Amino acid sequence: MKFLADVNIAQSVIKFLRDHSHKDFIELVKLPKYQTPTIIFRVTDQKPENILKFLKKLLEDTKEETLIKSLTVIEDDNTEFITLTT
Repeated sequence: MKFLADVNIAQSVIKFLRDHSHKDFIELVKLPKYQTPTIIFRVTDQKPENILKFLKKLLEDTKEETLIKSLTVIEDDNTEFITLTT
């Protein structure tokens, strides 16, 4: 699975994704012009270590099939998967 890291994502989070065979911004030029799976972090504590904790849990607990078909919204006490239409 590939990830596109936004500019406000900490380097430690990007490093984690790269170390686990995920790619980031360079893949932008390859994205088609339709809806793209997205993960949004709406958590109170935006420190990199907290974002990384949520990301690790998401990747451990969620099937890749779900992530590639969804807009995923992570909140402090809830994760919502909104199915993308193509």
